[in-house]
Formats: sequence, structure tokens, C-alpha cells
Amino acid sequence: MRKRLLEAAAGTIADRGFGATSVDDVIRAAGVARGTFYQYFAGRDAILLELVETFVGRLRSAIEPIPATHPAPVVALRENMRRVLGILTENGALTTVLLRDAVGHGDSVDGSVNALYDFVQGMVVGALRRGAERGITRRVDDAIIATAIVGAMKELLYVRVVQAGDALDVDRVVGELFELGLRGLAV
Repeated sequence: MRKRLLEAAAGTIADRGFGATSVDDVIRAAGVARGTFYQYFAGRDAILLELVETFVGRLRSAIEPIPATHPAPVVALRENMRRVLGILTENGALTTVLLRDAVGHGDSVDGSVNALYDFVQGMVVGALRRGAERGITRRVDDAIIATAIVGAMKELLYVRVVQAGDALDVDRVVGELFELGLRGLAV
């Protein structure tokens, strides 16, 4: 029942936006009674928090640390990106909730989203540093470039998944992002 309510909430929030979604909308979409909803959640904010925290946890667990001694760090980084983008593209409703609706609805939800971005940013900074140490990439201002990389991925997902509802070709996206990141735009 909890899963049913969460799926109904994700779909409803993705379709209508969090501000326009009521508990009545969620229970109607789930086909349950009001009392059933309140057996599992204290209210609308509680279901949003669980949606975000569960999805953020799933995304975080898909990212495997890449030690400096890894024999193929670029391959490992590609796999991390492929796993994360796969989860995000396969779960369009949750991606919409995360990118469009999850911020500004309380410290708990904001904290969960910000912790995800901090985690990803830290992973990218670490990858950039290790890449430079191993001679794979040039030295850069890690914080600026990591922010640009994370921002580019967020914007790509927002435009293609949230706004257009596209099913991204994950391997193609990862390939293009790697080409851009490792080679730039120069011929």
C-alpha cells in the first residue's frame, strides 16, 4: 500500500506540480481511502519527503567511489554516469519531482536534495583531481568545473526528461558528455 501511495504521489506531482497536488489527488490516483493515506503518511509534505529521500538514496547508491589506484578510472566514471542517468531516465516522474518540485518545501526535503548535489559535486571534484594527478585531464579549478558538469547534467535532464518527456539514449548521452568533457569542442 505504501508503494502504491508513493507511485500515485510521484505521478500526480509530476503531472500537476507539488503546489497543485493535494492529499485528495493522491488518494484518488491511488484508489484508496483517506484513512489509508494517513496510516502511512502524516500529510502531503511527508509523502514528498519520502519520495525525495528514497530516490536520492537510490541515486547515491548507484555511484561507486573510484579510488585513485583504480586501473580504469575513465571506464568506472562512465559506468557511474550510465547507472545514474539510467535511473533518472527510467523514472521520469521521480526525476521531475526531484528537479522541478523538491526544493522550497521544507528544510528536510531541501536538505536531502542539497546533500545529493553536494555528494555528486564532491565525487566530480575528486574525479577531476585524480584525473589531473594521473595525467588523464589537465588541472582546472575543480569547484568551477564540477559545478558546470553537474549543472549541465541537471539542465539536460530538466529539458529532455522533465519538459519534453524524452526517453534518453543513456549510452549516447554519456558518450557525448565524455567527449565534451575530455576533448572539448575543438576539432
